[in-house]
Amino acid sequence: WHMLAASAPANGTVNDIKLYVDGDLLTDTTVTSPTTAINTAVGADVSFGASLAALTPENIIGSTSQVLIYNRQLDDIEIRQIYRSTLYRF
Repeated sequence: WHMLAASAPANGTVNDIKLYVDGDLLTDTTVTSPTTAINTAVGADVSFGASLAALTPENIIGSTSQVLIYNRQLDDIEIRQIYRSTLYRF
């Protein structure tokens, strides 16, 4: 299994999103619309595995065992700690 994580500030743009795989920050990500605001308003839809804005979204193929959503941006150390705490649970 792999742990995928995204961390974003409450008032940022999509360019501010950090992506992680197995607790490690990906540094080679490309953003096509870097100035698009992140909508974290109460009642806003959350999309997991496909874009709500895409005309023909492509979904993730596979199984998901756990989804965690926090009410604040997690830092690099916290994401690595979450990964390590779940590493041998499954």
